Amino acid sequence: KTGTENDKDLFQSQGIEIEGPIKVSLDTTSIVLNDRFDIHPSSPLPNLDSPSAHAFEAESLTSEGVDVFALVCIPDLAVRADVIKKLAGNTIPSCLDLMDYGVAYWPPLERKTFILIFARPLGGRVSDILKNEKSDYNKVDYIKSCIDAMIIGLDELHSRDIYHRAIRHDNLFFRDDQRQDVVLGEFVSSPPGFDQPIAYETIERSMADEGGRGIGRAEDDMYACGVALAVMTQKSTPTPSSKENLIITKITDTSYQTLVGNDLITGTILDAIRGLLNDDPSQRWGLEELENWRDGRRAPTSPPSRPVKARKPLQIDGVDHIYLRTMAYAAAQRPDIALKLIKDGTIPQWVRQELKDDDLASVIEDLTLQAETNPERPETNHVLIAQTLICLDPQAPIRFKGVSFMPEAIGTAMMIERLRGGKLMPFAEAINFEIAKRWFEINTETSASRDMKAAGYLSMRSHLRDKNPGYGIERCLYEMNQGFPCQSPLLQGEFIINLEDLLPALEETAKTVDPKTISVDRHIAAFVASRVKNSVVPSLLDIANPNEAIKLLGQLKLLSFVQDLSNPQPFPALAKWIGSQIEPVIQLYHHRATRKELSSEVPIRVQSGMLSGLLELLDNREKRLEDEAGYERAISEFKNTQDEIAEIKSGIDPNSDKADQSAQQASAIASMVIMAFVVILMLFTA
Repeated sequence: KTGTENDKDLFQSQGIEIEGPIKVSLDTTSIVLNDRFDIHPSSPLPNLDSPSAHAFEAESLTSEGVDVFALVCIPDLAVRADVIKKLAGNTIPSCLDLMDYGVAYWPPLERKTFILIFARPLGGRVSDILKNEKSDYNKVDYIKSCIDAMIIGLDELHSRDIYHRAIRHDNLFFRDDQRQDVVLGEFVSSPPGFDQPIAYETIERSMADEGGRGIGRAEDDMYACGVALAVMTQKSTPTPSSKENLIITKITDTSYQTLVGNDLITGTILDAIRGLLNDDPSQRWGLEELENWRDGRRAPTSPPSRPVKARKPLQIDGVDHIYLRTMAYAAAQRPDIALKLIKDGTIPQWVRQELKDDDLASVIEDLTLQAETNPERPETNHVLIAQTLICLDPQAPIRFKGVSFMPEAIGTAMMIERLRGGKLMPFAEAINFEIAKRWFEINTETSASRDMKAAGYLSMRSHLRDKNPGYGIERCLYEMNQGFPCQSPLLQGEFIINLEDLLPALEETAKTVDPKTISVDRHIAAFVASRVKNSVVPSLLDIANPNEAIKLLGQLKLLSFVQDLSNPQPFPALAKWIGSQIEPVIQLYHHRATRKELSSEVPIRVQSGMLSGLLELLDNREKRLEDEAGYERAISEFKNTQDEIAEIKSGIDPNSDKADQSAQQASAIASMVIMAFVVILMLFTA
């Protein structure tokens, strides 16, 4: 396939919506990344593709003899930005070397996207070599080299508090063309666990949506190692099963029995696979046990723990369930049936009578009773189902209104749902109703509130309650996904994940945008706020002000802050865009001479391209106070004059000659006062 077809297939395979066809000529010129690497869009390398990124030929412009390739990521899909910063330029033993990264315009997509530069593995993909290798002896040697890479690579990553979350049999490569040294493939082009087939995820994480699987722990990497070894040691690849069937089979028969067949290349690795695939994380082999086994030292293998069987099955949608966990999973897939079985007492009765668990049955009954106290609230039933499922299977993800996510992964789950055109309301409601609180209460030994705060739930709930710009669901998206680019329509075709890149992008937008368009929309406000937190709260308050002038001033304050903080270079087009809208701010001043002075000075400040200069001119505290004081003096003088006229009139007999004379004098004085007031108003008001 051409690079064009590859890019289009990539979007479709991940369920991400794209507009229009992707067009590119095969003779598309190369692009340069960071002045260091030349990348060739017309030269794809499908044998080095990742599920969420396509590989292309690349070459180093600064180092001779260094073989590299480029991985072009899906635009808008959040990359693991925090991990990328830790890895870039550092050699991690037994891991594919990340040489550099950056954002560049990608011709096939006609927009900018994120690009990763890796050292090129010269020996190819291990799975491809195993497929073509005839000798079982050589295959076993290759598999043992993979185990070495797993031990060394994961030890290096875990010591840095980094979890791979993309260990697969087809994500292992030979670093050298002699095929002696295996390295772990890349894992930063998509969210943790996002690209993993269901089989590679533990039972509980496989129940979650792809975007909701979470960063996980070391035990999740070890489980994936076990699956990779199980696949590599079998002569034929197991037939894929549906997600629901695979999960239920793993629960009833254990992961080891489900994934390991009888047609094996070798049985010498089975003990390691059995230890790595233990479904109990506390009994699963870690790196120490795997290393001991490799070195010939005895490593204990705990027998797989079997779930408790019910005496009589509970039928859900025509299928009998004798295990609590399979029943809970089946119920989660059929919420209408689950609600009926919860409310009519079938599930708690089955738990009490057939599983002999009075405590769990009582908890479910209490939840049902609480729900019945608020029957008029439409969300009550959804909350009841979610909380009951958490109690039935505490290790499973949160299941609520059609979405499924591990509690720490709600941010990435929201992000993926948005990219796929789904609804974000279930996530917002899950946060507001504190669905995750019960999960933390059951699964953590510390305070549930503390864990909720650490996972970001308390701040997200606060953001959702504030409907003003800089908050809401947009703030949650950016705060929980540091690698998620700003989604403002003003930045269409860009890939902005760093604050310092925002104003250069807006500078380009300013050259073609309708001048009447506001420069800070909800996405930009939320993106900036997520990066600098409380520093911009006053600006956000101004942006939310209904007064148009205050709103414009708030936008200027926000962008000026960003310019001073991250990129103090001139942006004349952006300044001109903002300056063209600034008239309401000038009208805040009462003194006509001040307005005229500001109007003549604005173009000069705009030309400089420094937003701070424009802000200093328009939001000058001393000038404001002086203007307000002058306006108040004018009003006071007029009021005093009116009071004098009223006093003269009230102290004279209306029928006397003196009254006539005084009236004439008063009229003359009034005329003079009115004339004086008009002059004053001409000076201080429009």
